[in-house]
Amino acid sequence: MAMPAKQKTWTVSANNRIPFVTLNDTMSKYLFGVKEFLKTNGYTIAGSSNGTTGGTPGTPDGVDRWITSANVTTQGANAASAQSWVILTDGNGVQILLTYQGAAAQNARFSFSPGALFVVAATSQNQPTATDEQVFSPATNDVINSTGSLDRSWFGWVDSQSKLCRFAIARNQVFVGQLWGVELVASVVAGAGTTWSPAVWGFALPANSDTWAGGSVVGLARPTVSSSSVNVSAKWAVEQFGNSSTDTSIHNSKAEMQGALGFPVVPIGIGSTTAGGQGKLGNLYDFWYGRGSGGSDGDVYQNKQYVGVAGFRGNTGSLIWPWDGATTPVLY
Repeated sequence: MAMPAKQKTWTVSANNRIPFVTLNDTMSKYLFGVKEFLKTNGYTIAGSSNGTTGGTPGTPDGVDRWITSANVTTQGANAASAQSWVILTDGNGVQILLTYQGAAAQNARFSFSPGALFVVAATSQNQPTATDEQVFSPATNDVINSTGSLDRSWFGWVDSQSKLCRFAIARNQVFVGQLWGVELVASVVAGAGTTWSPAVWGFALPANSDTWAGGSVVGLARPTVSSSSVNVSAKWAVEQFGNSSTDTSIHNSKAEMQGALGFPVVPIGIGSTTAGGQGKLGNLYDFWYGRGSGGSDGDVYQNKQYVGVAGFRGNTGSLIWPWDGATTPVLY
């Protein structure tokens, strides 16, 4: 069946190979690559730490201290320890914090501040803080896969207005670690004193996990409800048929009423069951549910305009994201 029209114009950075040396080296090169990709595509540096200094405590100084990946090798065990970190500001005015923090080399911590409120700690190489911070990928998450062997390849997506970004990393022909991003959403939040501005969420999907059927929390957002900001956990909101989301549903059938030409591609939204902030949040841009089973990470569709990624139904290729129309994905 026909693929859905893309709602955004995307730049894709594909097949960024990281030859394996150590997990620390892999993480430093991955985080540095993410920073460079975003900086090249309209995100601005609010502040950074090379593990030795983060500048003056208080308001971030706008200096990019991640000159090479060697500046991203310092991992802190917790917030109050030296670590490599960077704050980027997107086209929504939202700040994104990437910090190399955790108990093992494959761990890192990702968060965002909707109000751009990050401040540098008194010991400036420690983790910055924000009163509205949303930690959508905590320092316990395995970001790059803990196996100490084989090369990785990372992939980045950013839209033409610098308001949406997403990332994935692969090892041994499949996506691993976390698929993550900080993105604008088409909000449906409404009501007296109830708004969502900027309508941005942060998400982290453990690769090949069943985040749909398990009812998992997949991201975080901070709308205003009854004139008060509330931190809400986001879950998927997806069209389904016959009260079923299993692989025997329409998602794994070539739909006769659409010409039996292919498997359905279904738009995805997000909603919240958080007390005091329940309801649908909005619809995601260029984020679809594809095959319920049988797909593979890196499958491309419609002349390489779309690609299959992991993180939805517990199998590879279950999500569909935009692709660049030219490149063959290589998942080292």
